[in-house]
Amino acid sequence: MVMKIYFSDLAYVDDFKPFYPVPLNAGYIASYALKHLSDIEIRIFKDPAKLLEAVAAHPPDVLAMTYYGWNANLDAAIARRCKEIVPDLRIVLGGPNFDHDDNDRITEFFRDNQYVDLFITGEGELSFLRYLQILQKNDLDLYRSDPSQWPSSFYSFDHKSGQVIHTPMNPIGRMDLTEIPSPYLSGILDEFLDDPRFAPIIETNRGCPYSCSFCVWGQATLSVVRQFELQTVIDEINYIGMRSKNPTKIFYVADANFGMFKRDITIAEAFIACREKHARPERLYIYASKIQTKTTLQTFEILKPIAGMSMSLQSTNEHVLELIGRKNIGMENYEANRLEAERRGIRTHCELIYGLPGESYDSFADGISKVLKTGQERIQLYVHLLNLGADTATAASRERFGFKTAFRVQGLEACGTFGDVSTVEYEEIVIGSNDFSFDDYLRLRDLHLLVQFFASRAFKEFRRSLRGTEADIVMLSKFIVSDESNWPETFARVLKGFRQACQDELLTAEEIARVFGPADIKALAEKETMLVPSAICKFHARRSNLLDLQSYVAGVISQCFNGLSDQQREDVLQGFHFSMDRAIAYDDLQSSKTVEYMYDLDAWLSDEDAASLRDFRTERPMAYRLEQPLGLGDAFEKAVKAGCSLENAVYLLKFNFFPASEDRIFQYIRSAIGVDQYPVVNDSSLVSIDDPSKNFSLAVASSDSALERYSS
Repeated sequence: MVMKIYFSDLAYVDDFKPFYPVPLNAGYIASYALKHLSDIEIRIFKDPAKLLEAVAAHPPDVLAMTYYGWNANLDAAIARRCKEIVPDLRIVLGGPNFDHDDNDRITEFFRDNQYVDLFITGEGELSFLRYLQILQKNDLDLYRSDPSQWPSSFYSFDHKSGQVIHTPMNPIGRMDLTEIPSPYLSGILDEFLDDPRFAPIIETNRGCPYSCSFCVWGQATLSVVRQFELQTVIDEINYIGMRSKNPTKIFYVADANFGMFKRDITIAEAFIACREKHARPERLYIYASKIQTKTTLQTFEILKPIAGMSMSLQSTNEHVLELIGRKNIGMENYEANRLEAERRGIRTHCELIYGLPGESYDSFADGISKVLKTGQERIQLYVHLLNLGADTATAASRERFGFKTAFRVQGLEACGTFGDVSTVEYEEIVIGSNDFSFDDYLRLRDLHLLVQFFASRAFKEFRRSLRGTEADIVMLSKFIVSDESNWPETFARVLKGFRQACQDELLTAEEIARVFGPADIKALAEKETMLVPSAICKFHARRSNLLDLQSYVAGVISQCFNGLSDQQREDVLQGFHFSMDRAIAYDDLQSSKTVEYMYDLDAWLSDEDAASLRDFRTERPMAYRLEQPLGLGDAFEKAVKAGCSLENAVYLLKFNFFPASEDRIFQYIRSAIGVDQYPVVNDSSLVSIDDPSKNFSLAVASSDSALERYSS
């Protein structure tokens, strides 16, 4: 008899969001099982609705489900419904979202999810094959087998005795990746490459040599890094480049440390060759090696047309790093690597996490400043998530570090209704510890917003003007957080609204246990859950918001940066106004405009010695054209039709209608105009930034208003 297996890697799929990863994880496990067993058939699912339909129409013998923090509740609800449809269905879950060292939590998991027969931890290929072999030998009944012979990756539960069934003395070996047939080249994943909703994901190696306590990556893959066969990787890149129908032309790379090995240079060349031949990928989502080497730099120099290089630190505080089991390179080496990357034209960014053990409000703010002093301008900030399976999520760590936590709805793809099943995903975040209070947490959220705002590419001129001084955007942001009584009205409305939203999003364990219906899901789906980007979108929605912000910040600069010389302060103000000139206001969106400055901005921005702005003053005005990013206007028109307000339309533009835009939607692109390109315009339409009363995009040569509906 052929065993029928359905294997799901479920997501909250939406026809309007074409960036869900192809279910490569399920593909690997299915390919390996099919290689060793002839009397099975496996069908893979990503869409919960399709899985429910298939279970009802053609019931399987086994339902296997990948189980992560981003689909745990979805899995639970769909599995429960499938069990109702097929009562004798065998259900097995597997993934990193499982605290395998805490017997009480394991017991709680199985009591809450009584439809689950087995949970598999660690790598799935060998363990799932072993599970299927046990079923074949025992008439599809796992419990006829001897649990003492089960591998240590198996966890089950005897509901009569209340005992966890687990055999820790039978460790299962690491997977030889060259033994896994490619699920792409075998055609198992073709239906997902043909579906425009799904973006390809590729894994060239597996494992992470680091053991950061907040992360499950190294623990889930047993730390040792192993590699797939190089030629297979190259063939997969070409195959998915030729086959994928995803309109974003994005590829995901599932490696933890790409650029660690010399062969990654060859793989990078394969990505670029694929792009030249098949016009994809246009962008890679990829994590660079945590310690950058010459090989890493060479790899990302090749990839620079389609990818930047992450230079993440998570913290710069040595005490914090010791507590989380992480060791970074020294800041001097970090700066040298960043400078070399800049010299090679490689875009870089840094990630920092607040709420880690030992981190306070001041130490975290100091850490951002340290990163900025290396010249790193692209900084992404994240709150500390407690991921099941990670050390910081254990009961021992919670007690040791005094973590106070709350839940919130996960980001964008966190809820949905499929048939009669409605679910929501939550994440647990640290909002207090032995080292910071809840009030500090709210200040950190304010700091997060302001630093993210000023760290965007829209403010590169402002940040350039601060180089060579003791001032930075953290100093400015901290001052603004403490200056609430002087916030202007529109600025205060956005910032106070953000702060209130940061409190309102926090939920208790009791609140996340509620049952949702379709109406609840619809309301939740329309809610803006990405609070920092949402607030930034609000600033850019209306010209009045940006004018208020500009006026207020210009005044604050004089107070906050009082240690600067008059000339330095003047340069900083000029740099700030240059940036505000490029800021897009969506109630006055223009296709292009022309401005004049008495400075050679391109030479100033590219100067490696951080020379003063005054050294780049010109004898006559230089003209620059400011243009909106290609395709922005059309995308915004669609967002306007879908949005319920101007602010909501800008939010939808960022996340739905101009995907993978990062912060490009907030800025005009500036380019110098040559003499032969200089437009003939009335003199009154050109305004020099030297006149401080006429700044922020007042110099308009041509305009194309994209909005009437929300102009009031």
